[in-house]
Amino acid sequence: MVAPLKAVTIWDPETKDLEPATHRGRFLPVFRARLKAEAEARKELKNKRDVELKASATKGEKWATRSAAADRRRRETEERFVEEASDRAAAAAAASVSPTATKKNANKYQFVGVVNPKASGRPIKWYARTKPAGSQWSVRLVHVDQAAVITDLFRQGKVDIFAKYKNTGKINPETNTPVVESQYTVRERGIR
Repeated sequence: MVAPLKAVTIWDPETKDLEPATHRGRFLPVFRARLKAEAEARKELKNKRDVELKASATKGEKWATRSAAADRRRRETEERFVEEASDRAAAAAAASVSPTATKKNANKYQFVGVVNPKASGRPIKWYARTKPAGSQWSVRLVHVDQAAVITDLFRQGKVDIFAKYKNTGKINPETNTPVVESQYTVRERGIR
């Protein structure tokens, strides 16, 4: 299958700042920020715990039950601290991934270049129009594959293809067969 139109579009600068198109592109920066914040929070808590263990004493009655209860409370507090740090980092990362179009393209026109390699002199013909509201591109270069367009129109029943064959009277020396020239014309259906 051949595409009748091949285009290259130059998008406006503000569209580069928009949110990534894939779920993966939105998820990975947030996940990376969460992991980094969690690791830093756990490292900070470990340093605090090392200082507290050096200062605490294991003396007195029922020190083991008091120590177990204190350890349980400490773990719960640490987990809340790590979750809050992770949530703050995720919110900051999500805000940086979301659309932040600060730069607005001042161009009020859209330019379309149509490529015609058969044209002598200027193979690209340029057209301009005012940019519609909400449009996100300024320049587009279009290459029209005429054979694909004609094939598509023929399949839709909009054109007829006529062939004319002419024997030139010459013989091809390699195959020893007559040389036949072909001429094809395309007309809109219904026009004779």
